[in-house]
Amino acid sequence: MTEHRVFIHLPFQSPIPEEQIDVDEKWIRKKIGRVMRFPVQSLTNQTDQRFQALVTFEQEWEDIVKDELTLYPLLPDHIQFVPHQQIEQIPVQFQHHTPYYLFIRLDEQILLHKSVVAQLLKYQPRDPNEVLMYEKGYLYDARKMRMAKVQSAAAPFYIRVLFAEDQLKKVFDSQPDEERAFRTSLPGRYFTRVSYRGNDPWIKQVPCEDRINPSRVMTKLERFVGPQDFRDIQVRKTDKKVETVVNPTCFPEVGNGRQGVVYRISPRKCVKIYDSRKQAMKEIKSYIMAQGSSITPKIHEFGSRYMLMEYLDGKNLNKYLREKGKISRSMTRKILKLLKKMKKSGFVDRDPRLRHIFITRRGKLKVIDLVNVYKRKRKYPIRMIKDLSKIGLDRAFLKKVRKLEPDTYKRWKKELKKQTSSKK
Repeated sequence: MTEHRVFIHLPFQSPIPEEQIDVDEKWIRKKIGRVMRFPVQSLTNQTDQRFQALVTFEQEWEDIVKDELTLYPLLPDHIQFVPHQQIEQIPVQFQHHTPYYLFIRLDEQILLHKSVVAQLLKYQPRDPNEVLMYEKGYLYDARKMRMAKVQSAAAPFYIRVLFAEDQLKKVFDSQPDEERAFRTSLPGRYFTRVSYRGNDPWIKQVPCEDRINPSRVMTKLERFVGPQDFRDIQVRKTDKKVETVVNPTCFPEVGNGRQGVVYRISPRKCVKIYDSRKQAMKEIKSYIMAQGSSITPKIHEFGSRYMLMEYLDGKNLNKYLREKGKISRSMTRKILKLLKKMKKSGFVDRDPRLRHIFITRRGKLKVIDLVNVYKRKRKYPIRMIKDLSKIGLDRAFLKKVRKLEPDTYKRWKKELKKQTSSKK
């Protein structure tokens, strides 16, 4: 008996008008990145590659799509990107003498477990209008790297059984007939729905007992997208910052600056990837010298262009204080304590920018961006006070410093006057 066929359709289209999103080149390239990093990666990770997959897009995007795809590894022949307007011509290429087809319609948020195609190739349909569904799966928060078990009678995707070849031409734009459909629920957790928002309300609604332990999240996810290697990420220097060229992994970008781009690779670890080896070695050396201090992230590993380190789950102080709209006495005390620890750790640059100070969920302050802390001499936090001035908190801060440490206040005030007079 000739084996049946599995077809997968993954459309990515313009957003609905209600979303009020401008569809420009940047938006299209971002969409392609998501599709390549998640659903397409789950297809290339299938243990049985006997399927045909079509990723469809709008005709006018073709040049941009082709250009963006050159940044990624070449896809196998059975996974194709084609304009949606050409969809009617495509299925003819794939038709074979086969008893039936299994047609899967996905979207950019759905990942298939690596064994889904192998399971479906063994499945024997029971009805010409049968619709197969996985009601159990996972929800994955792509920015926070959280995962939880989910179950719903309204499955996020469907698998249709098609017995006639001519049905395949019509099925790409149609939905299964709800009234006539013969529903079959398949066992196991074989899909993951990805959320890109970073604070998905679904995660908050999931009971605690259904949330996956943070230490097991990547192990679970790799059953869908395969092993991930941050060394595959490419970055480049622009006029002001280093930016991502291509990120074929599921590791989210969490920040970038003049030396490199930072990606979160697990709930407790991140990696900084540099454009320049010279800059990488310069900053890595500073971090190594600062190890043992409680005010800097821990380093786990480093290479010629990367540094694997502790992920600081929190906010930078500039964002934190801007949101608060005030600076408390206890926060002022913490900042003063941080500056003393910087001096104790041998930092000659003791003037951190607010954006380079992180406040963790436990309320501790830590310093990042240590590239010049042992070379550039700055004894007083002049730049930090200027940052506070930009958010209207410099006077409140200095007033509290004056009460907590009068001598420190006098030294700072003297330096501030010197800086002001030198500019005149």
